[in-house]
Amino acid sequence: MRKHLKDLAFAVALAIRDIDTEMKLPPSNERGKKIAKITNKLEFQNDIALHLALGYSFKKITKIKKGQD
Repeated sequence: MRKHLKDLAFAVALAIRDIDTEMKLPPSNERGKKIAKITNKLEFQNDIALHLALGYSFKKITKIKKGQD
């Protein structure tokens, strides 16, 4: 469990850094794509932590994402 939570914490820190870097650039389609890629990586890491570290089912994870927890 600890490893998955550590990985999530590092992913959050990197995502914040990367998004801050992208936000300093002028708006463009490319910037939007990079931000989407960053958030997708972060979401994947969060799913790993929820499923493997906390033992949540995929059904429960989907409900959390929809705000139905």
